[in-house]
Amino acid sequence: MQEDVSDGSGIVEFTKLPDGFYLIQETAAPRSHKPLDKLYMVELRPGKTDSFKVYAVEYKDGSYYTVS
Repeated sequence: MQEDVSDGSGIVEFTKLPDGFYLIQETAAPRSHKPLDKLYMVELRPGKTDSFKVYAVEYKDGSYYTVS
């Protein structure tokens, strides 16, 4: 298992991961944000996967949706 903290832009980068399936989960969020409670599965394939992005949009009522 690898853990890291995102930079000021919310980006986390892991390098030299072997191909395979990975689970990505946000374990904490900045005080002004609601943490995402979804678990994301990512498959890294040889020569096919360079990056994976998750975008979250929070509504005024506190609900949110994600696009991955």
